[in-house]
Amino acid sequence: DIVELEAIIHLLRNENDVFRQNFENLKKAHVQMQKVCGDLKKQLNEEITSRRAENISHASVLQEVRCQLESKTREFDEMKDTMLPSRDLEMMRIRIEEEVEAPHRANIASIVFELEKYRKAYYNLRRDHELKNTHLDSLDRESKEAIAELTSVHLSEM
Repeated sequence: DIVELEAIIHLLRNENDVFRQNFENLKKAHVQMQKVCGDLKKQLNEEITSRRAENISHASVLQEVRCQLESKTREFDEMKDTMLPSRDLEMMRIRIEEEVEAPHRANIASIVFELEKYRKAYYNLRRDHELKNTHLDSLDRESKEAIAELTSVHLSEM
């Protein structure tokens, strides 16, 4: 009878050691996932800040380009008013418009391309962040369930 009790106590102690080790492993995994989540949040915030700064920069460049275009258009209109309308004048107006607008169109196209690139990066980071959070929540829930199950098994065996 005592031998059986000692065997049961020994078995329970071994199980308790296994449960304790499993708990420590789950705890380490949880801490690691929290760190990864924190790093991803930090990276996401940096990307958002960078994107906002670039949007502001692009907006100011665009505003500057618009001001230059308006200035050149006014200059052109003033020159046009002083000259007699002719075919050469119209050709010159078209050429000047093309010269002024072409670099700005290319600049705007590159800005739009960069904006789309950062938008895609932002959404990819956001998706990864949400996946990591979901995974972290799942691990957290699983570890809590495992701990609760182990605790209830341990308490029921005592």
